[in-house]
Amino acid sequence: MKNPAGSYLSDIVKACEAVLEFIKGQNFRHYQASLLLRSAVERQLTIIGEATVQLKAKDAAVAGLLGDVRSVVAFRNILIHGYFKVDDKVVWQVLADDVPRYLDSARAALKQVGGA
Repeated sequence: MKNPAGSYLSDIVKACEAVLEFIKGQNFRHYQASLLLRSAVERQLTIIGEATVQLKAKDAAVAGLLGDVRSVVAFRNILIHGYFKVDDKVVWQVLADDVPRYLDSARAALKQVGGA
């Protein structure tokens, strides 16, 4: 049976890599003007948040390796339940500052659990 923690971490890594690829070469103005780009990014951020929720429920110790999972889950909740409050500037800041760090943490955790 496949390690559930490894599966969730793998999903987090893939979604982080996807959003970073989506915004490569883009700037905030382009991000804000493109419904397609915003939608794609928000979908992947939702996956990151949901995989984090599931990981925390199944293996809190491994989830703890990721750092501040509470903020990730809270951001996911805003994207899903408070879509009308999503601030493009906040999302862009998350992409620039938080996603690369979270990706690094998820990759390291994945190696630790033997998923990579």
